[in-house]
Amino acid sequence: MKTPFDKVGWIRCLLEMTKKEILGMGSGDERMAKVTAILLGRALASKSAEEVAGEIHDLPKGIREEVLWSAFTNRMPPDAKMVSGFLDSLIQENAWSKLEQADTVRRIQWASRNGGAEDVAGWATSLPVRKETLELFHRSVETYLCNNMETARAWIAEIPTDEWRNRAYAEYSQQALYAHNDPEASRWALDQIGDSNFKAEAESWRFQWEKRTGWKAK
Repeated sequence: MKTPFDKVGWIRCLLEMTKKEILGMGSGDERMAKVTAILLGRALASKSAEEVAGEIHDLPKGIREEVLWSAFTNRMPPDAKMVSGFLDSLIQENAWSKLEQADTVRRIQWASRNGGAEDVAGWATSLPVRKETLELFHRSVETYLCNNMETARAWIAEIPTDEWRNRAYAEYSQQALYAHNDPEASRWALDQIGDSNFKAEAESWRFQWEKRTGWKAK
């Protein structure tokens, strides 16, 4: 009688062999190690970020980053829990450049626009404030703000981090202008920004809308 094929055991064996291969590579094998890490990430793409992190904890830091990124970008569909989980793991690895990638922005927007707007926006308020996370924050909160113009006012006021609260007001202004054609709501939001330097930048974004539409205050 034929022994049933043990798919789980086969995958486990393959993962262990791949990890041993990576650990056995010398300092001159960086390119091959990266390729192997990408393949390992693809094999782990069906797992959660926590499970992937557990599988690769004994690999070198740079390799862990590539495995996580590969698993993240090969996982479909990118729901809110999956996206935030993998991005949190990449943050733990200090993989800041990955947070600026177009793939990251597309996936956070997809998750937000497909039922995860509130979860994604809430997660974004806990992001570390860095230049690499600025665009990610804006794209994470845009859908929630656009779809909840009234209730979002109180939500923004409760954001504890000054930088994110100011940027949420600026993004609210952008959504008011471009999605709702509501310059009054935009003006309200801009007037809430507490950082004068950033407010000047946000005002310049509004000016671009005014210039494009020909709108003038009465």
